[in-house]
Amino acid sequence: GGGRGARRPAPTPTSFFLAPRGACTPATWPWWQGRGVWEMGECGARSAGRRRAKRAHGRQPRPHSPPSSRQLADVVVVSIYVNPTQFAAHEDFGVYPRDRAADRAALAAASVDACFEPATLYGGGPLSDGYLRFLVEELKPFIDRTYRTRPARDNTVIMGSSMGGLISLYALMKHPEVFGSAGCLSTHWPLRIERLDDNRLERWRETVVRTWSDVIARGLPDPAAHRLYFDRGDETLDQFYAFFQSRIDTVVTSTGWGPERFRSLVFPGAEHNEASWNQRLDTPLTFLLPPE
Repeated sequence: GGGRGARRPAPTPTSFFLAPRGACTPATWPWWQGRGVWEMGECGARSAGRRRAKRAHGRQPRPHSPPSSRQLADVVVVSIYVNPTQFAAHEDFGVYPRDRAADRAALAAASVDACFEPATLYGGGPLSDGYLRFLVEELKPFIDRTYRTRPARDNTVIMGSSMGGLISLYALMKHPEVFGSAGCLSTHWPLRIERLDDNRLERWRETVVRTWSDVIARGLPDPAAHRLYFDRGDETLDQFYAFFQSRIDTVVTSTGWGPERFRSLVFPGAEHNEASWNQRLDTPLTFLLPPE
């Protein structure tokens, strides 16, 4: 439920992205919520993520080379969890390399702040309502009091990727008086990926997409006063999203959302990772915060 007793996340560091000091003027700025911790998918001993982690405190990158993680964030978290649900039945989960001791040693040598290696991927009650209450009742009021923002709904955007896309959509539906726009990149509609045979998988996918369709049809706010953006790639985890996203797009347009207020894009070759989202970040921001 969404009452006052809803669970909320533990306190977490929050980053604010401000205009450059030289650009500070009496002008005010739109407000949008993002996350400030850099997380790298590792997926075990064979992953290129481990090699990237070794550059976390490295020298300046070569021209045109990707920046190190430490240049992108103050906190670096690396996951070494090998997720069994991301392997098909014919794939190599059973023999996939796992050397957690070596992984931990390599990450410690790179001064990584935290290592994520849960015993299981799923579990625990929902934190969504508590998280949104934190944003709406604590974080946004603090930012609006402390910085020169434009606090009105039309200048307030929430955006996220993967599960962050889901919570951004939920925020728009639950608090349409606060958020004028939501950006949902590589939205993780499946919630979890089960190792099911073809017939059971098809029934499960249909159940999930029908449930989402009903929730969204009943929950979307007035399109005349809001904007909504979806996108996806077609590689790695994003390859599973076409079935879900195409059906959701139909639901959104059927409730009166036209191209001026709703956009759903596909980026061929894009993967489910921060590098792909970073490459196209200007596209949702331009749509959700159009020039005046």
